[in-house]
Amino acid sequence: MKCPNCEMEFESGHVCPACKVDVPLFSKTVRISDSLYNAGLARAKSADMTGAVDSLKKSLALNKNNVAARNLIGLVYFEIGRIGDALKEWLISASLLTEENPASEYIQRIEKNTRPIEKLNDAARMYNMAFDYIRQKSDDMAIIQLKKAIELNPKFIDALNLLSLCYLMRGENDKAVGVIEKTLSLDVNNPIALHYYRQIFPGKTRPELGHAAKKAAVSSAVRRQPAGEPWFGRSFPIAGILAFIIGGLSAFAVLYILIVPEKIAVKELEIEKLQNDRVAQVQLLQEQLDSVNTELKGLLESERVLKEENAALASQIDLNEKLNRIVDAERRLDRQEYQEAVDAAASISADGLPSDLLERLRNIRITAYPQLTLKYYNDGVRLYNSASYGQSRLEFENALRYVQPDEELGDDVLYYLGRIAVIEDDPDGARVYFQRVLDEYPDGNQAANARSRLNSLG
Repeated sequence: MKCPNCEMEFESGHVCPACKVDVPLFSKTVRISDSLYNAGLARAKSADMTGAVDSLKKSLALNKNNVAARNLIGLVYFEIGRIGDALKEWLISASLLTEENPASEYIQRIEKNTRPIEKLNDAARMYNMAFDYIRQKSDDMAIIQLKKAIELNPKFIDALNLLSLCYLMRGENDKAVGVIEKTLSLDVNNPIALHYYRQIFPGKTRPELGHAAKKAAVSSAVRRQPAGEPWFGRSFPIAGILAFIIGGLSAFAVLYILIVPEKIAVKELEIEKLQNDRVAQVQLLQEQLDSVNTELKGLLESERVLKEENAALASQIDLNEKLNRIVDAERRLDRQEYQEAVDAAASISADGLPSDLLERLRNIRITAYPQLTLKYYNDGVRLYNSASYGQSRLEFENALRYVQPDEELGDDVLYYLGRIAVIEDDPDGARVYFQRVLDEYPDGNQAANARSRLNSLG
């Protein structure tokens, strides 16, 4: 038998006398690592970058010297904008295999093509700046930085997810959906993008996307690693074994019990150790899962708090803007610019205004309306006396807009409008104005005149 770890040949037994590796177990672990590598490669080709990283991490957990898996996970990291993680994996790979290793070529390309890498670094810097802006509650600036980062690196998954979150915080769900769909076209099972999508559409699991982008560059850059190549060091960790291997070793131990009774105790200890390792590994995975869930809950809580803060900030900005308009109207009122003051007050919505600001708005109207009524009335009388009836009618109509209930000039304004209607040969309009004088000001000083004019019209 030839040891796949140190390549020493020996005649009997399953443990290498040189490096003490359990050869069948070692070979089985290598095959599982290769299988996980193949799963990661298939997922990368299908644009499932999250799934690819997960499979490749498991492959490396079983065999840290799996050069092909390290090269591929580096390519996946590079594809989604995590340049630092990609370089780390390639440097480890190059230290494990110095000859005919694609990782060395990847590193050389980065060293030779500094400008593209600088652009990717600029994108990462802008992504970090966006985080600072979000902490400062300046989501507008964060969105600008994230858009620039994505323009420099269109496949920057983390930046796309953060941009989606910014749009969600602003309530711009349509824009968020567009970014989420772009993210999922690059990484079809990205958990953050899928979570945001379910927040927008609770009844849907995921959006309908076009077929995923091809990952030919990834598949062509990495070759399949044969199980028997001597890429592994002498310090292979037996502890990182999947649970189902324990069953096989248990059966192997039973065979030894039947054939070599004196080895029962040794095998039982080995089985117990593997079972303990499995329990520890399951516990570690559970802790990692709990950590991810805690982080997700924290993210959701941060998102909720940001939404509330943004809503409060928008309400305060709106209130400040209304207050500024009220102050402007009051200044115009002090300068006796009554029409301008009324126009400024009219542009202010009373929705959500506190009682003190509502009272200030009312005071503007109370002060300005009588002054405007008097001004337009005097202008109307002057034009009427100069026989400019059309212009006079416009001034009286303006006066009528600002006449308050029971105001003394109200019946005079209506009466003059009725007389102008008679002059302009509009008897029906005249009747309306004279009748309003009688209905609204029955005790006014123009009531008798209006009744007389109304009777004369028949």
